[in-house]
Amino acid sequence: MNAQTTHRDAGAFDLLVLCAPLHAEAAVLDVLGSLPRDFVLPIVVMQPLEPGSGALEAYGACWSRPVEWVTAGSTLAPGRLLVCPPGSAVELQPDGRFELVLGEEGAPERPLDRLLESVARGFGPLAIAVLLGGPDHDGADGARRLHQAGGRVLVLDPTTTPQPDLPGAAIAAGAADQVLALSDIGQVVGEIAAGRPRPESLPRRAGTTRGMSGLESIASPAARSRLLEAMVGSIPDFVYAFDREHRFVYVNQATQDLFGLKASDMIGRVFTELGYPAELARRLDAHLDTIFDTGRTIEDEVFFTNPTGVGAFYDFVWGPVLAEDGSVELVVGVSRDTTQRRQLEQRLRENARRLRLALDVGELATWDWDPRTGQAVWSREHYRMQGYRVGEVEPGYESWLARVHPQDREAAAATVRDARVQRRPYRDEFRVVLPDGQLRWLAAKGHFFYDDQGEAVRMIGVMRDITEQRHASELLAQRVTERTAALRQLLIHLESVQDEERRRIARELHDGLGQYLSSVALAMTALRQSPDDVAARERLQRLQGLIQELDRELDRIVFILRPTALEDCGLGEGVSAYVQTWSELTGVSTDLELHGLDHERLTPSVETATFRVVQEALNNVAKYARASRVSLSLERRRGLLVGSIEDDGVGFDATDATSPAAGRSNWGLLGMQERVEALGGTFAIDSQPGQGTTVLWRLPLPGVNG
Repeated sequence: MNAQTTHRDAGAFDLLVLCAPLHAEAAVLDVLGSLPRDFVLPIVVMQPLEPGSGALEAYGACWSRPVEWVTAGSTLAPGRLLVCPPGSAVELQPDGRFELVLGEEGAPERPLDRLLESVARGFGPLAIAVLLGGPDHDGADGARRLHQAGGRVLVLDPTTTPQPDLPGAAIAAGAADQVLALSDIGQVVGEIAAGRPRPESLPRRAGTTRGMSGLESIASPAARSRLLEAMVGSIPDFVYAFDREHRFVYVNQATQDLFGLKASDMIGRVFTELGYPAELARRLDAHLDTIFDTGRTIEDEVFFTNPTGVGAFYDFVWGPVLAEDGSVELVVGVSRDTTQRRQLEQRLRENARRLRLALDVGELATWDWDPRTGQAVWSREHYRMQGYRVGEVEPGYESWLARVHPQDREAAAATVRDARVQRRPYRDEFRVVLPDGQLRWLAAKGHFFYDDQGEAVRMIGVMRDITEQRHASELLAQRVTERTAALRQLLIHLESVQDEERRRIARELHDGLGQYLSSVALAMTALRQSPDDVAARERLQRLQGLIQELDRELDRIVFILRPTALEDCGLGEGVSAYVQTWSELTGVSTDLELHGLDHERLTPSVETATFRVVQEALNNVAKYARASRVSLSLERRRGLLVGSIEDDGVGFDATDATSPAAGRSNWGLLGMQERVEALGGTFAIDSQPGQGTTVLWRLPLPGVNG
């Protein structure tokens, strides 16, 4: 319903708001049940409900028209009963739409004030509010604003409810148009909604306050006394008063409960008669004398053990009550048990001390920054880490960024910005430049906090100096690099020694054992020509065949150890001879492509490494691949030697193929990689199960510009 376009006639209303405390469904049902049958105003019920509350069902059983929870976008409609859900704050827009705010932990603060203030803004004189009670003052300020806007505010008589704080506060704020008994509220609401004469013009009925304004209902001293007694008696603080003889002349219910006595047992007694220790009694008597003499208000805190044996700390405020002639007639006081507060403060101090100790031990700096205002709080360590004296600069984002190394500054600012926009934890490492030119590495972690509109309202975090760790890490990386380079040089040397040893063994086998085999073969040929013994000749013939096989095997071993073609003619012919021999031995068809290798010889280290890679790769094909075809390519290309070997075998999972691990025999692949990388080259393997294997490598050619 639109407050701007409907019900413009005087005495007509658009809305009824019922404000009730927790577990006050019975009071709400009494009001609903006593409303006239023809009551058509939309009704909004706001009370602090527990999750899973059955209030909606209870109200629906009583109210014959639609009953539903308020949701975002709900609207007012004639006869509709809308109940605010648990843990929510509701605001009503002038067009009758609801806006709903759900609290993250418990209900949002002052939900009754928020609702009534929004009703005052949008509906003003067209709204009726009923306050049925509450344990605090939430709703009193909103009721006052609605009253000032011309709306009608009805308040349940505080003396008739166990939760009188809200009604009493509304009355004290001048927000109440009427103070009513529960049984009268529904009828009065119906009369107001029907546009009947205002209640203040009706004759007062005996035994009820209906028909009187709020001020008229408490105009008499007796009524004001009852109201004051109800209000003071309901609060948990200890309220009391003393006369000039230091005797108690008033104690509220909380004070009686503290002493375990009735008011009649306390009134007229002094401190010592109620069990106060003599020293404490003298201290309090001195305060009373000062107030009676000077009219000053005194605040103090004492430890007191009540007659029930419970000791606690109490702070109190004592002030004068002045007589008509200006003299101090009485002293009134309010005390509050501060034991829990003191314990909490002690725990907070202890936690703060532990936190400071942890920060000091861990050499951590902290910050707390408000991105909206730019204001920030830095710990002392934060100043020190960035090279500032404490208080030298105004702590904030710009002061922090000013010390960040110019090369890191843009990235550091972007990291903060990204964490803020993407709502993720902030983590970064950056360098700072101290005033003396020293560079330090800092590591920072933080977290942003956001309001209901999604705006970043706070960022807190910690920062620590990681310069030594970074230096240690860089030193370790440098040493690893140096050791790796040294190991590769050692590998090259070992490969050279190994190849030289292969050549020596090959020469020994060829020159020594080969000559002996040749001599034996010649001798056996001569013996075979002897005609004396046919059987001997046949045995010698078989033995000669075995020696020929041994000679061929010896040639093969010598070729594997050091192919003469590689040594005499270069890489191209050496690989070609080896591939031909390998293909004949294994029966695997081989395609060989050689480009740019028929002119200038390569360095021995490059030729040897390439030949051994080819040798190892083909050896793996023969052992594991079960391939029917192999393609091998070597190409001299712009300062590089590029090689590849591809087979159509069973393949394998090449993940981490060149990383040695327990249970995995891939040392051959690792050796191939090390040979290539020791000469500054690159090595890769591409293979998947069922899709064959490709070995790729590139070697730089010394003395050739790429």
